[in-house]
Amino acid sequence: MSEWQEKTVGEICKVKGGKRLPAGKEFADGVTPFPYLRVKDMVNGTIDQSSIVYVKPEIEPFIRNYKISKNDIYVTIAGTLGTFGTIPDILDNAQLTENAAKLCEIDFDEFDKDFLTYFLNSEKVQLQINRQIGIGGGVPKLALFRIEKLVLKYPEKTSQIKIALILSSADAVIEKTQAAIAKYKAIKQGMLHDLFTRGIDPATSKLRPKYKDAPHLYKPSKLGWIPKEWEVETFSGIVEIINGGTPSTHIKEYWNGEIPWLSVEDFNKEKRYVYDATKKISESGLKNSATNILKKDMIIRVS
Repeated sequence: MSEWQEKTVGEICKVKGGKRLPAGKEFADGVTPFPYLRVKDMVNGTIDQSSIVYVKPEIEPFIRNYKISKNDIYVTIAGTLGTFGTIPDILDNAQLTENAAKLCEIDFDEFDKDFLTYFLNSEKVQLQINRQIGIGGGVPKLALFRIEKLVLKYPEKTSQIKIALILSSADAVIEKTQAAIAKYKAIKQGMLHDLFTRGIDPATSKLRPKYKDAPHLYKPSKLGWIPKEWEVETFSGIVEIINGGTPSTHIKEYWNGEIPWLSVEDFNKEKRYVYDATKKISESGLKNSATNILKKDMIIRVS
């Protein structure tokens, strides 16, 4: 990377902010020629168009100087901080929220827009942003002058285009994989519903027919129609419920032991099992708190 150049954002473009609606004004009830892009619409380096709002025609003249073009790069500066992306052609010259800014007047003879967007979202820039974040009124804010100070490194444009193409190909694979995962999760949810409401017919070892197709296989219950051989019981009637507890965080000797202590951070809703604990407590921490030693085959509910 010795042949790569280094410049700040402020050296390669201008950074300008967006604008909120005038005080007391509201968005249009339907679609108008004036879309308004909010931070919540700025997802995965582009714009999620599923819930776009629009500006009323009579309000647009008051904020028309704060639009973003298809040649600009947006950056979120409030709420979600430091997310960069581009907008689709159909939203060219849309109104830009005051919670975002735009990188505009980029020299495309020297820079590839997709490469810049990828680099701005990279760890190299995000670490700079974490150091640059300012606090105003208790709400994290990324000031425009701080964005201008962000340092970029880049090769000549031909290499930029090749890098962006490789990364976009990877994104396409990720998108397809995520779509497949979402599809099979939906299939699994359907299977769970059928198995937990209809069950397996012992006579055939197959999914029991639906109630409407074989009502003689079901009986009424507090939960609705259930297979005849099933029973209904309250959760507390079949298990013992034990609450967890936390040793005092103000006593250091409680937290210098070797006993694994599971906290919410150790649980991932996508996984069924927890393999490690980020924190460990001592014997005194265990004795002087309401926490409990977990046993094999216990089921844990995180709340």
